[in-house]
Amino acid sequence: MSLYIHGGSAEDIKNVYNRLMEDAQVTDPFAENPFGLFGALQDKFGVRWQFIS
Repeated sequence: MSLYIHGGSAEDIKNVYNRLMEDAQVTDPFAENPFGLFGALQDKFGVRWQFIS
């Protein structure tokens, strides 16, 4: 299970991603992909987050 965050500006999504990166395991660095900006991580509580903009 993961939380999937989609939409908003790229800057807003990246800011949330960067704040959650603290004490997290980054599985996919936030970067440009063919389908848009994407990043994923598992936070310090074990919750997996996925971000796309």
